[in-house]
Amino acid sequence: MNEQSKQSVLLGMVRARRREERRGEERRGEERGSEEKRGEERRREEGRGEERRGEKRGGERRREEGRGEERRGEKRGGERRREERRGEKRGGERRREERRSEERRSEERRGDERRGEKRGEEKREEERGTGEERKGEERRREERRREERRGEERGSESPVVSVGFARFHPNLLVGGTYSGQIVLWDNRSHRRTPVQRTPLSASAHTHPVYCVNVVGTQNANNLITVSTDGKMCSWSLDMLSQPQESMELVYNKSKPVAVTAMAFPTGDVNNYVVGSEEGTVYTASRHGSKAGICDIFEAHQGPVTGISCHGAVGPVDFSHLFVTSSFDWTVKLWSTKHNKPLYSFEDNADYVYDVMWSPTHPAVFAAVDGMGRLDLWNLNKDTEVPTASVTVEGAPALNRVRWASGGKEVAVGDSEGRVCIYDVGELATPHSEDWARFARTLVEIRANQADAEEEGQAEILS
Repeated sequence: MNEQSKQSVLLGMVRARRREERRGEERRGEERGSEEKRGEERRREEGRGEERRGEKRGGERRREEGRGEERRGEKRGGERRREERRGEKRGGERRREERRSEERRSEERRGDERRGEKRGEEKREEERGTGEERKGEERRREERRREERRGEERGSESPVVSVGFARFHPNLLVGGTYSGQIVLWDNRSHRRTPVQRTPLSASAHTHPVYCVNVVGTQNANNLITVSTDGKMCSWSLDMLSQPQESMELVYNKSKPVAVTAMAFPTGDVNNYVVGSEEGTVYTASRHGSKAGICDIFEAHQGPVTGISCHGAVGPVDFSHLFVTSSFDWTVKLWSTKHNKPLYSFEDNADYVYDVMWSPTHPAVFAAVDGMGRLDLWNLNKDTEVPTASVTVEGAPALNRVRWASGGKEVAVGDSEGRVCIYDVGELATPHSEDWARFARTLVEIRANQADAEEEGQAEILS
């Protein structure tokens, strides 16, 4: 091979090597471009992910602000409704005061007329009567007065203001009277009159007895009575001649408590709660180092008319709860663990005369008022308005409400002396989830109460 051919071969080899290097460089350039493109796509994807997360956080923030605004709106709406009810309450009070004033004026006019008629009759008697006729009339009046005194001694003039079957003794009926006597009927005796009665003495009650309650067990039980004279007495149903024990209920060693309502928590025979004429609620004990009045609850603006401890037994213990009713048109929910009400139910427009928890459903209670209305409240469904209401025909004042032990019927008594029994059916039938739901309801009620207190403090400070 000549020299020129060698050079041609070398030149071809150099060119081939350069072409190969260029192709390698192009491949590396393409790989770097692809890598940069993938990096750019990764960065764009991360940017989009960050934007989506930011939008999500913003949406959650807006939703949370919306829920907070809704809660505040609901709270403001509830406050407006309560203010409207208070306005209606004040208007109702004014109208009742006007009616009472008119009744007093009418009574005074009738009294004046009666006195005028009596004076005219006496004058006519003097004009036509002889001495013998006057003596006969005086004898008849004296006989009437003696008969009235005998009636008063028999206690026939003292109304029964509280009554109940004696627990563990299905044949015995216990009553408390306006005069302070305790009376006992036995439905086996076929007598309309009591088989036992307590004496009217300083060792027992001397004021109206609005509270009678039998506590204990089948083999060891006592009748507990409390009166507006501030005295608590414990009796044996076998002998009502004198109390086995008595205690003066005095707050802070100086203030006697005029008790109008009393209740014992389920299964407790020592500790109880009482409501008073001035609207205050107290806890008390029969025995122990703290016997007597223990704690005070600043409760109502009028006399306490009814009190009921939670009695439904289930997987969650609510025995620390109780409800009270009052002449101030409200029902209040309490816990013995706090001295302030957990909630105030203000849907009534008249005196609320009585209240009672359902014996079977954890979140249901019944209340009655002076306008003839029976309300059933299910706190798992609503705390602003009753779940169901009914007004008795003629709208007489309803002054007592009691549940049947099975929780299916409610009995109410009215000011005309009638008793009505209502079948509440499914309204008060408990379900297994009601206990946990009521526990959550109580948590929400406490949280709302804490929010309201914080807002009140902020308003005071501002």
